[in-house]
Amino acid sequence: MRRRPLFVAVFLAFALASWPAVAMPFIIPFIPVVIAAGAYAASFITLGAFLVTLATTALSFVAQSLLKPAASQPQTQLSANGGSSSVGIDQKQTIRQATAARKVIYGQTRVGGVYAFLRVTDNNAYLRGAIMFAGHECEAIDEIWIADERSNISGDSGQVIEGRYAGQAAYFAKHYGTADQTVDPHLAGNCPEWTVNHRLRGITYLSFNLFWDNLGGDGTAGMNLWTGGIPNITAVIRGKKVYDPRTGLTEYSNNSALCVADYLCDPLYGMGIDYATGINEEALIAAANACDEMIPRPGGLPDEKRYTTDGVFQSDAKPDEIIGRLLGAMMGKLVYDGDRYTILAGVYVEPELTLTDDDMRAMSKIQALGSARDSFNGVKGTFVGPDNKWQAADFPPVLSAAFRVLDGGLEQIKDIELPFTISAGRAQRIAKADLIGARQEITEQFYGKLSCWRVRTGDTILRTSARYGWTEKPFYVQHAGFTVAEDEDGNPVLGVDMVLQEVDPTAFDWDADEESTMDPAPNTNFPDIFDVLPPSNLRVREYLYSSRDGGGVKAAFDLTIDASPDSFVQTGGTYFFRYRRQGATVWTPIFVPDPSQLTATAFDVAPGLYEAEARAVNWAGNSSMPLSISFEIVGLSAAPAPPQNFTVSAHDTFALLSFDKSTDLDVTEGGNLVIKHTPATSGADWDTALIMAEDIPGDTNRQALPLVTGTYLAKWRDASGNYSTTFASFVQFQSSVYTFAPIGGGTSIQDPGFTGAKVNVAVDDGFLKLIGAGDFDDVEEVDDLPSWDYFGGTVASGTYYYDATMDLGSVKRCRITNECDAFIVNVLDDFDTRTDESDLWPSWDGEVVGDEADSWLMVRWTLDNPAGSPTWSEWERLYSSSFQARAFQFKRELVRSDASFTPAIFADACFAEGV
Repeated sequence: MRRRPLFVAVFLAFALASWPAVAMPFIIPFIPVVIAAGAYAASFITLGAFLVTLATTALSFVAQSLLKPAASQPQTQLSANGGSSSVGIDQKQTIRQATAARKVIYGQTRVGGVYAFLRVTDNNAYLRGAIMFAGHECEAIDEIWIADERSNISGDSGQVIEGRYAGQAAYFAKHYGTADQTVDPHLAGNCPEWTVNHRLRGITYLSFNLFWDNLGGDGTAGMNLWTGGIPNITAVIRGKKVYDPRTGLTEYSNNSALCVADYLCDPLYGMGIDYATGINEEALIAAANACDEMIPRPGGLPDEKRYTTDGVFQSDAKPDEIIGRLLGAMMGKLVYDGDRYTILAGVYVEPELTLTDDDMRAMSKIQALGSARDSFNGVKGTFVGPDNKWQAADFPPVLSAAFRVLDGGLEQIKDIELPFTISAGRAQRIAKADLIGARQEITEQFYGKLSCWRVRTGDTILRTSARYGWTEKPFYVQHAGFTVAEDEDGNPVLGVDMVLQEVDPTAFDWDADEESTMDPAPNTNFPDIFDVLPPSNLRVREYLYSSRDGGGVKAAFDLTIDASPDSFVQTGGTYFFRYRRQGATVWTPIFVPDPSQLTATAFDVAPGLYEAEARAVNWAGNSSMPLSISFEIVGLSAAPAPPQNFTVSAHDTFALLSFDKSTDLDVTEGGNLVIKHTPATSGADWDTALIMAEDIPGDTNRQALPLVTGTYLAKWRDASGNYSTTFASFVQFQSSVYTFAPIGGGTSIQDPGFTGAKVNVAVDDGFLKLIGAGDFDDVEEVDDLPSWDYFGGTVASGTYYYDATMDLGSVKRCRITNECDAFIVNVLDDFDTRTDESDLWPSWDGEVVGDEADSWLMVRWTLDNPAGSPTWSEWERLYSSSFQARAFQFKRELVRSDASFTPAIFADACFAEGV
């Protein structure tokens, strides 16, 4: 950068030396680089432009080669005039170079950078580094590209979220080169060489982290995407902020006139001209407005600005080349009058002054024709734009059949290069203006009187001359300046000498129909080894399996795809599957034993919401875009199917229950059949019945139980405690095949009073229920109580003792039968007041499903007189059983599994009968 003043001095010395000793202003016109055509007249200062092609060799992704010098240095391609340049159309290679010139970005373009830092960490698992793109603050990094794949992130930092590198393949963080830029925490936290002082203030850069086993997600398993070495990482950047005199603000803009002014005034990378004294602000505003003029486009395409500047150059490029390229983006001119620079956009300016022969002090000189070798009748060339992945592309040529006829039918095409133009339509407008302008070959050396002092370089004037047959013919003033001449007597005479160039007012006219739309499709269909066709029709099948290691029943799922149509996959390729819980960051790969296998299985999967991906991988190791699916694994939390073909047949005093064996693995292994009973013979429901048996093995299909009149109800309960969502039922009207008669003293009816002893139970409106678990002294706000009786929910269990012993008077053979009517109630029915853990709730919404509570009757008996000192049996559960005894005592147990619920017993009685 120390050489910048030298660049300026040389540039100005060369420019001024081209003119007479008087202060003649000069013009820097747009001269696009000519690849196969002639040049403009020699009186111009021709600002050539050159191509720079940056090439690198793919590097192996291992530590010992990462820090070696690049296999090849940037190669310089010679342009037409034999020079070299850093303002070329291809600036999309990211290089490793010890001392590299900084880049300047105007507008939006895709650009490569220079590695500022590279480090391999974690046993070659991660490659971390930083890439510098611009030596100034930029507006935004809009896109990140890995190779030719758009690989964007969300926000200013994070994992790639699109393209083949999506997931954990790559991490980026954007830094815009602000004056107060802080250190990148990712690099500082993982690389000891990158300290808090490595802030890169004033430099726009990306930090990155590339994962070797990226698809595995945990650094231990996966599929490598980096077989070609370090990829070429580039970015689409909105670049420099420039001053706009129309608003008084310095902000991002790709206005071509403003970009030229910024370069002229930039003290670091530009000419260092003082804006206040060195720039013609009035002309700058006019040029900026001309650039912002909206131009219609064909086929419903949105209008676009007449000119924008979108490109990049290196700070070591020659100033004349840079200015020439910047002017080329707006077909503009730069006029220096010895005091100020005037920036002119490529538009026709209506003349305000007419010169006639009376304004001449001497005969002018006319050049009517240019050189035939410099003539052309068509313009083609290249530009760089987003429609072709920001690669150089040919814009549709602009051809003139009329000019071709004038050239004797010989097609002569001029080839230009527009590195700061990103629109094919804009490139065609520039090409048209160039073509028509070049055919205006009349040049007049005009020797004017002092009355012509009003004419300035860069003006458009009208010329009327009877001698030459011109009437208000427009000319462009290439230069104008005072001169001291001699009259016929040898006396000094002041005058104004001018060079006038013929102008066609229609050169900058444009109609939407003139634009030829671009074909963004490639010209060839050669196979792309990196473009892998994905599989299709990804689907999921869930099932249960029994593990061989004794772990019990577990859930699994299959991922199945239809094969990729890609021949590079079908021959020598494979498929890669992975899955993860939704919201998780780590993927779990699924390995398949056969590379061509289209199904992968994941075992021992917990219930939850998941997402999975499948990719095709070709023989070269390149993967396709992922094929994704989201799904839910129910697993062991799935409710088993209800019992099928459930029947109850009477046999003496017992009932034989028959049913089909369960088809659910977690029922047959560790599950049970739950039987409930209610005396009702119609309208029975699960929540109105009480459990008769719940430990019937899940792998059976037959069970004997007491025979009682009423409805038997059945549900499967799996090993995780999940019940069938619906029940099977069977109504049995028989209680025995024998005829029974009541026995004296053998009746005990407890409802509705339930006057026996109570432990944690109470009678409420004729219903026997569990009591509340809360302590009234703990109540803070009475108004907040959801229930006065049940604040705190219900107690876990309670017992009711029948009010009297049943004494048959003597030992007798008898059958004792219990008849009980009950249902389950929600005493709170308020989500916020539920006290148990939610994982234990059979129902979330307060509805009764029948598994929240239960009750059963217990009986004990004696052969002795109960009025004495009898010996009682152990308590046993009673439905309907036969005994040989004298006396019986009964108690009812009430339990709940959810504190919001309680059994409600409204009928409870026991009867003794004999044959």
